Amino acid sequence: MSQKPQPLEVFILALLLACLTGCSKKTETNTAEPAPSSSAPGKATATKATASPVPRPPARPSSPAEIAQMLKSTGNKEAAYTAIREYARRNPSSFADLSALLRGGDADLALLGAHGLSALATPEAATDLIAVIRATQPGLSKRQLTETLASFANPQLSAFFLGVLGAAPEREVLSAAQRALANAADSALLHEVVQRYEASNSAPERENLVAAMRHMQNPNCVEGLLDILNQQRVVSSTDPLGLAAADTLGIIGSQAAVSNLFAHLWSLREGSSSPVFDSIGRVMNPESLPLLASVAYGQVPSASLYSRMAAVQALGNYSAQQVQPALNWLIQNDQNAGIREAATNALKRVSGR
Repeated sequence: MSQKPQPLEVFILALLLACLTGCSKKTETNTAEPAPSSSAPGKATATKATASPVPRPPARPSSPAEIAQMLKSTGNKEAAYTAIREYARRNPSSFADLSALLRGGDADLALLGAHGLSALATPEAATDLIAVIRATQPGLSKRQLTETLASFANPQLSAFFLGVLGAAPEREVLSAAQRALANAADSALLHEVVQRYEASNSAPERENLVAAMRHMQNPNCVEGLLDILNQQRVVSSTDPLGLAAADTLGIIGSQAAVSNLFAHLWSLREGSSSPVFDSIGRVMNPESLPLLASVAYGQVPSASLYSRMAAVQALGNYSAQQVQPALNWLIQNDQNAGIREAATNALKRVSGR
């Protein structure tokens, strides 16, 4: 007959069984296969991104010599020109260093120095550049230096460049001085040009001043050009100032400019002609297209046949998409043979582009 286990024995057996069970689970855990990755097949498991250091921008050249070295080592002319212009603007007393580049005998460095002087934009800088241009043999370098002189844009240099026009310089310097004047032109400068023209007894200087006026093709000059135009009762080829003002207003082509040119034509006697007709024929500013179309159609009450012809001629300066429907309508419907012929010619110009 078997003996019944005692409570102490039962407790010891249970404790041993629990130990054996725990050890078995721990062993299974340690020897188990690693859990499959949740990443998609063929893709690497994502790891924590580490921020890469932000690269520092290259140091900005701090002197004309360093900019010259950058130009020689990289060949990047535009970057060098930008750097030298920025340097000159930050360093108003840098004339000597820039002049040294200009006069150093190296064509590339001379042009680099010229760009720096154009940003400096002082009478001293302009005088130095003009002297080098005059001493340079005709060719690419001379043309490039002249273009740089033409880029000067400082209203405080107006008197200087007006003086250059009176000194009858060589053709390249003259053209550059006229363009430099135009870069900073406004109505006040136009008034000064007129005063100098009227006070001068030199035919070359008067011609140079009129040519300079023709370069002043920015909206800031409209008011001054209109003042000149309105002072002339009749604009003719013997009136250089009035004719230059009318032509330049046509090139600017703003609505204010063009409406005043039309007013000049409307004031003419029937059968009269004026160079202002051709001035209107130069208009190609999109701002004035609605006005030109209205005059061409005869929708403006004061429009004469002569002014309508001028407007039709100007329509030929625009793109086909802008004016072809209007010109076709005039060709097919206008009762005046002259308008129909002018519209036909304008359409040929438009279609030929």
